[in-house]
Amino acid sequence: MEIGDVYQLEITKLDHKGRGIGRIHNKIIFVSGALPKEIISAKIVVNKKKYAEAEMLKIIKRSDERVEPKCPYFEKCGGCDLLHLKIESQREFKRQKVKELLDHFTNVNCSCVKPILFSDSIYFYRNKATFKVKEQVGYFEKKSFQIVPIDQCQIVAEEINDILNQMKQLPFLDVITEIIIRTSQKKDTMAILKVNKSIDRHEVKKWLKNYVNTLLLYEKGEYQILWGSGYIIDTIGNFQFKISKDSFFQINSFATKLLYDKVSEYANLKGTEQLVDLYCGTGTIGIYLHKNVKSVLGVEINKNAVMDARENANMNGVSSTQFLCGDVAKLKQKIHADVVIVDPPRAGLDHEVVSFLLQTKPIRIIYVSCDAATLARDLELLSTFYKTMEITPVDMFPNTHHVECVALLCLKETS
Repeated sequence: MEIGDVYQLEITKLDHKGRGIGRIHNKIIFVSGALPKEIISAKIVVNKKKYAEAEMLKIIKRSDERVEPKCPYFEKCGGCDLLHLKIESQREFKRQKVKELLDHFTNVNCSCVKPILFSDSIYFYRNKATFKVKEQVGYFEKKSFQIVPIDQCQIVAEEINDILNQMKQLPFLDVITEIIIRTSQKKDTMAILKVNKSIDRHEVKKWLKNYVNTLLLYEKGEYQILWGSGYIIDTIGNFQFKISKDSFFQINSFATKLLYDKVSEYANLKGTEQLVDLYCGTGTIGIYLHKNVKSVLGVEINKNAVMDARENANMNGVSSTQFLCGDVAKLKQKIHADVVIVDPPRAGLDHEVVSFLLQTKPIRIIYVSCDAATLARDLELLSTFYKTMEITPVDMFPNTHHVECVALLCLKETS
C-alpha cells in the first residue's frame, strides 16, 4: 500500500471522531465523510504501520442514512463532521460511542447509558464562534491552517452570522488575527477583535456600533472595552447570567436546561446538603440548584469567571452561594462536601481533584463531561469508592461528533 493508491472498500462503522472505517488487507482505513454500509472508492493520503487514512473519491453504494449537507463548506471546513448523517443516526452514534468507551476503559456496565437528551434546534444553535483572519475570515480547513472563508455557518446563531458579514467588510482586517463573537437568548451581542497592531477606534465605532452591543480589543495581552458593558447576559430557565470576555458558558443555550435538569435529578438534593461545584465557571450550575441545598460552594481557577459567578449570585438574589478562586489542591482544607458536581474541561479531572474526591468521599458525584474518553478514564479512577449508576448523553453539539454526558456516581457501601 502506497500513498496515492486507489481502492474500493466497504465502510463498516464510524470511529469516535465520526470517520468511516474500512479495511484493506486487514489494515484499518479511516475515511472522513464516509458512512457505514457504503461502498466507496478512496485514495490513500496517509500510510502508517497500523492504519491508513484515505480521501473519498466516489460513493459506489450510498447509505440510507446519508443526507445532503446544507453547508457549502462541509467538505473543507473542520467544524461539522456529521452534517451528512441523519440527525437520529447521529444521536445513536453518540450513545454507542459512550458505551464503547466505557467498555474499553472501564468495568462500568454499559446498560447504565440512558437514551440521549436533545433539543429540537439542530442548526444555528451555537452562542459563540471564533473566526480566524488572514486576508479572509473563516474557519481553519481540516488538518490545515488555511482559512476557509465563511459567509454563513449553519450551526452558529443567526446574529453571529449577521455580525460576521459586517466584520468581513472592515477596512482594517489586515491587523485583525481573530474575531470572537458571542450572543445570548436575549439577543445581547459581544465581539472581541484580536489585533497585532493598533487600529483607529473611531473607524471601528463607525463600522460596528449598530451591530454589536459591546466590543472589546485584545492587544498586547490586554483587553480594552471600546463600548458597552464588556459582558452580555444570557438565561437558563428562570435565571440570568453575566458572561464576560473569557468566561465559560455552555455553547448551546437551547440544550443547557436539559443538561442542568438532569444534573438536578441526579443530585437528588433534599435541602440539607453542602453542594460543592468544582470547575464552577460563572456559577451557573450552583445557582441553578441553590434552592434545594443548604449552601453552595463553587471553586474555579479563572478569576474573571469567579467575579462573574459572584455577580450572578447577586443578580439572581441568591445568598446561599460562595465562590472561591483557586485550585482544589490549595483549597481542599476549606471544603466540606455532601454532594459534588464536576464540570471539567475536555482534559477531564486533574490528579488533585481525583485525590480530593477519594479522600473526602461525598455521598454523590455528578460528573458533567464534554469528552466521553476522559470521562471513562476518570470513572475508572474513581471506581475504588464509587459506583457509576447512570450516564445520560446530551446532544449539545448537533452535526458534530462531540457529545456531552452527565454521570451519577454513588459512594459504595463499606462494611
